[in-house]
Amino acid sequence: MQKVAVIYHFFPHYRSGIIKELLKSNEYEFHFFGDNIQQYQGIKRYNDIPEDRFHVIKFNNYKGLIFQHGLMRLATDKDFAKIIILADPHFVMSWPLCVLGKLRGKKIIYWTHGWTKNISGLRYFIKKKYHNLADDLLLYGNRAKDLAIQSGYPEEKCHVIYNSLDYENQVMARNKLANIDRDTNRKEKFGVTDGAIVTVARLIESCRFDLLIESLKLIKEQKKLAPKVIIIGEGPEKNKLQIMASELDVADQITFMGACYDEAVLSEIIYAADVTVSPGKVGLLAMHSLNYGTPVITHDNFEKQMPEYEAIIPNKTGSFFKHNDANSLAEEIIKWIVNKKDAQVIENCHSVIDYKYNPLVQSKIIHEVLNDNKQK
Repeated sequence: MQKVAVIYHFFPHYRSGIIKELLKSNEYEFHFFGDNIQQYQGIKRYNDIPEDRFHVIKFNNYKGLIFQHGLMRLATDKDFAKIIILADPHFVMSWPLCVLGKLRGKKIIYWTHGWTKNISGLRYFIKKKYHNLADDLLLYGNRAKDLAIQSGYPEEKCHVIYNSLDYENQVMARNKLANIDRDTNRKEKFGVTDGAIVTVARLIESCRFDLLIESLKLIKEQKKLAPKVIIIGEGPEKNKLQIMASELDVADQITFMGACYDEAVLSEIIYAADVTVSPGKVGLLAMHSLNYGTPVITHDNFEKQMPEYEAIIPNKTGSFFKHNDANSLAEEIIKWIVNKKDAQVIENCHSVIDYKYNPLVQSKIIHEVLNDNKQK
């Protein structure tokens, strides 16, 4: 069986689904190269890759530049004719690896965000040169594909694989929710309330939870509604957000739950909510929320978004508010808490995950790309 090297600086826990799916392959033997540190930037590592498939490559972060030690040996390793790289121009050693690997006849595939916004000048030049080193791009979204094509990258070499979480376990958790009465679950998690809102993220400035808190005040003043919010996560902004909530007289509406990695607990809270709100940008939280049938609100400036915003279909699986506008966010929240989600909305959310955003789809596309020009 042909071996494939998958290179990350660090395999985060949320990559478990696609890693497990690739390990099931009957066509290729996937090997994973990355650091064995237990967490990086507050994110835990996925620890269940079999020892014979995991190879330690340490890395250092120096002023935003990632140096992966020992990476170059893969460029000349005859066991690996195909290499999949978590790609970013800041991953310094990936440049020479790609150049030497191509000279050795290896197929180089980038797993990358690619272009997420229009750029120009030196940044554009560097990014274009970097992406031109790859034979194929595995992209997280259609916007990235469109921008890559606009930059001159061949359309047939751009493959949208979307994103995913641990789909297998989350579908099991989802199916268990079918036996739970929605109204009872909502009361248990949020109490008797005008609306139920959830969010899951590290409490950092870029997540803009200040906008969510401000919107609660506006909803209270304008509509006399006091929806409850559960914020799941820890981070450096927590104290500042708690103070702000008190100053705006909405502290009694917010529960700062802290970090939680128990999928059974998370599934019930997300399912109980009327809507998930991600004010700064939305990433894998969109997958998490939609899998449990809860629509997502996030902002409409797609140049400052993560690719997962594409899973939001306005008025079906969520909605968009005007970027940095608390009044607009309040309006969108009101829509979802007044017109509470029904069976159709839940089905809409599930369908997006089941048809696009899961590791089965990702693995299928990855195999198709590997099989293309199989002589490489």
